[in-house]
Amino acid sequence: MDELVQAMKKSLADTFAFYLKAQGFHWNVEGPNFPQYHALFDTIYNEVYGSIDQFAEEIRSLDAYAQGVTEAKKPSPKLTPVEMKKTDTVSEEINNEAYERLQKVFAFKNYES
Repeated sequence: MDELVQAMKKSLADTFAFYLKAQGFHWNVEGPNFPQYHALFDTIYNEVYGSIDQFAEEIRSLDAYAQGVTEAKKPSPKLTPVEMKKTDTVSEEINNEAYERLQKVFAFKNYES
């Protein structure tokens, strides 16, 4: 059970870091595809944010503490800050990261079932 709790805590930290990155992209995207990417990142960060509380409560249901931002485990190295660029290529980066993250979430949910 401890291994599951630790994996969930790590995933919570990753999810929160991903949320912050998506919101940063939402704020800073530029370029000819601005309206589409701006709306996409709005959807992503709002949906991810909506899952964070439930995730933390699931950790608590296992009699463990869901750690806040300051105490949380470090997110995965793949979730390091991305420098904003003057083009909308950052959109491609977060799309790739979103795809990878969603694959992990679905794999974790299947493991949980």
